[in-house]
Amino acid sequence: ETSFKTRLALARQRFTPSIGGALTVFTLLFLGIGVWIFYNTTKLNIYRSPDQARALQAEYEKTYRKYLPSPQPKITAMRVAIDLYPNRRAFDAQGWMTMKNKTPVPIDSLQLQVGSSVPNFKIRSLKWGGQELVKIHNDTIHRYFIYRLPRPLLPGDSVQVEIATHAEYRGFPNAGFGREIVANGTFMNAGDVFPEIGYSRNGELTSEKYRKKYGLPIRDFDSYARDDERGLRDFLFGNDADWMTFEGTVSTLPDQIAILPGYLKKEWTANGSDGKPRRYFSYKQDELSDLFFSVCSARYAVTKDAVTLSNGAKVAVEIFHDPAHTRNVGRFTAGVKDALTYFSREFRPFQFKQLRILEFPRYAGFAQSFPNTVPYSESFGWVGDFRDPDKTDYAYYVTAHEVAHQWWGHQTMPSATRGANNIAEALAEYSSHMVLHHSYGPDVMQSRLKYALDQYLGGRAYESKAERPLMDNDAGAYIWYGKGTLTFYALQDMIGEKAVNAALREYANATAFRQSAPHTTTDEWYAAIERHTPDSLKYFLNDALKKIALYENRVKKVESKKLGNDRYQVTMTVDTRKLYYDKKGAESSKGTAPDYVEIGIFTDDSKNKQGMTQKTPLLLTKRKLTPGEHKLTFTVKGKPVKAGIDPYNKLIDRVSDDNVMAVEEI
Repeated sequence: ETSFKTRLALARQRFTPSIGGALTVFTLLFLGIGVWIFYNTTKLNIYRSPDQARALQAEYEKTYRKYLPSPQPKITAMRVAIDLYPNRRAFDAQGWMTMKNKTPVPIDSLQLQVGSSVPNFKIRSLKWGGQELVKIHNDTIHRYFIYRLPRPLLPGDSVQVEIATHAEYRGFPNAGFGREIVANGTFMNAGDVFPEIGYSRNGELTSEKYRKKYGLPIRDFDSYARDDERGLRDFLFGNDADWMTFEGTVSTLPDQIAILPGYLKKEWTANGSDGKPRRYFSYKQDELSDLFFSVCSARYAVTKDAVTLSNGAKVAVEIFHDPAHTRNVGRFTAGVKDALTYFSREFRPFQFKQLRILEFPRYAGFAQSFPNTVPYSESFGWVGDFRDPDKTDYAYYVTAHEVAHQWWGHQTMPSATRGANNIAEALAEYSSHMVLHHSYGPDVMQSRLKYALDQYLGGRAYESKAERPLMDNDAGAYIWYGKGTLTFYALQDMIGEKAVNAALREYANATAFRQSAPHTTTDEWYAAIERHTPDSLKYFLNDALKKIALYENRVKKVESKKLGNDRYQVTMTVDTRKLYYDKKGAESSKGTAPDYVEIGIFTDDSKNKQGMTQKTPLLLTKRKLTPGEHKLTFTVKGKPVKAGIDPYNKLIDRVSDDNVMAVEEI
């Protein structure tokens, strides 16, 4: 009998008190866990659905974008005191700032926007010239606050501002890492510790779909035009300051080392406000820097080294790492030393007397370059296995990339205009790849170029708005990393590494530590490179930076004929063409002009000094080919095994797997 009544009766017979008790406990436990999760995610923290978050972004823009043109002061000097409490995941901070009115009109109010990733952030006090400011607008939802000044700050005048802040984690949120303050491996930045000044465009919706949904105007670009006065006045990475002085003290637990950018001036141990011992560190930047500082604290081991640069300057190299993560410290050290040596020789002198790499936990997977200080995720090579020489040493390469930002971002600071991110990122990619090229050879670069090509082609395939040329791109990381890598490596292959570096040296010397607007744009960047590009190759520069151009190169047939004395005649049929695209990814035209393309013929692969597999060229030459099919004949010494067109994938090729093929002997 399988009726419902029969089954119900059977269940009642089997439902013993012990089963009932267990079910009651399970139900109470289930409900208790639900209540506990609800309390943590909605009471101790703020929960918002994606739709709610987007609606708030739209509301933020509609409410506060009117303040974007409002004049606000800039910070010219900053001193901080930060007390970290890793065990309870909290901090207290004070800041003493000199603010200056660099605008032509008086300023009558101060607008602050809280963007801290650490929850429960509070501004405990705010004094202007020693006087507590009066808050006239208090938006705790968007965290936007406006204070009335006791008297207007006139153009050219400065004032001393003192701020005290506090933030702490409570319970756990519904989403997010909560990684900024942890028991061992704290990593925060300036925006986590102090509020930003004025309206931030970073809080706006950028998706056309959602801008339309929430009644916001659709726009072609998210950043300022290259000739926009506001964009030229602000730094790319923030409008709170131009070049400024910085110093600070940070305290932490007695068994940890706490680090700010700058030189360590003093270290001591004393009791904190709770009566417990704390470890204090005082740092000061002797040089000017941008408002871009990190706060790190962990139980570090420190490996020290040094490098002497071509101008005789000695730079201390310090690697702060987990005591158990010693395997690849030498790779980070070599990356720092080789990068500092190359960049200071090729571009301009390094501005600091030290450079530090700081490991932080793999709750996040990135590295970030602050003035003379580079926090670097545990996931980026600290425990990586590099025994296979055919795998790219990404610990070395990424280190060189972050060191490059000490030039491109901390000497030459781009303006907040279209394309300016390429000045920081594409040049850091080029610079680090040249270090990698000289240390590991061109074959490791082929794998890096293939990675960059896939990144670029994949990114443009999923572009939801519009692809822009390098000169104008303002939102696509796939362009400044992927396309930027390919463009500049190909450019140095075309006009020569010396010519590219001479252009960048000229550009860096003209733009480094520029004290007043207009700050640099891609127009100035392009002009410097163009001056060092031969007339015969300016077409390539123009196509690469000002247009969207892709190649279709392929080898169709390769035959060899033995001539004697180890000499071979190689005949190959190749096809080349260049296609131009509009911003929506549609083909707009086909190239008709001839183009320089590399032709390569190779014998069996060999190993380089690091044990890496490398191509062994019998011939590498560039030919200026018109679009279409070409039959080429060469004589080489040594047995040809494979051959092709653009064999190292230096050009942006839609399909790069058909560039090389095996040689057929006839």
